[in-house]
Amino acid sequence: MNHKKFWSKVLRELKEGQPKHAYSTWFEPIKPIGLNNNTLVLEMPNQFFYEWIQSHYQLTIETATQNISSEVLEIKYTVSPEGHKPAGDARGAENKVTNQPKQEPQKHKSLNEQYTLASFIQGVHNEFARAAAKNVTENPGDHTFNPLVIYGGVGMGK
Repeated sequence: MNHKKFWSKVLRELKEGQPKHAYSTWFEPIKPIGLNNNTLVLEMPNQFFYEWIQSHYQLTIETATQNISSEVLEIKYTVSPEGHKPAGDARGAENKVTNQPKQEPQKHKSLNEQYTLASFIQGVHNEFARAAAKNVTENPGDHTFNPLVIYGGVGMGK
């Protein structure tokens, strides 16, 4: 069985066992790179994504692959090179054709200029929100967090 078919079966297994939002956020963006010598290689979109998978979903992925495979597989992860867009990504093709320079976003007058990531107080409960916001500011328009909506009660670290 090739790596794409195998990963497709693993994704079906994960979809059944995970909430819809977790599945679409954390498992759909993973791309299978190869499957040989009992090693499955998976590509993560960025370093943050890789670290989140390692700390929160590594065991989940390992369990799903064991349920599909009759053999024990070692799972190796790689991070997508910066600027690399998958071949099927229409935005990447569009950018290559037009090749327009990136325009600086206009500042909105209603935004408080005191609220920046530099003045953001990071804590245990808001590190995910900070990382997501930083990702959006460094890669505007990227599909990882598009749109970025941070919602929660008062004092929750937004």
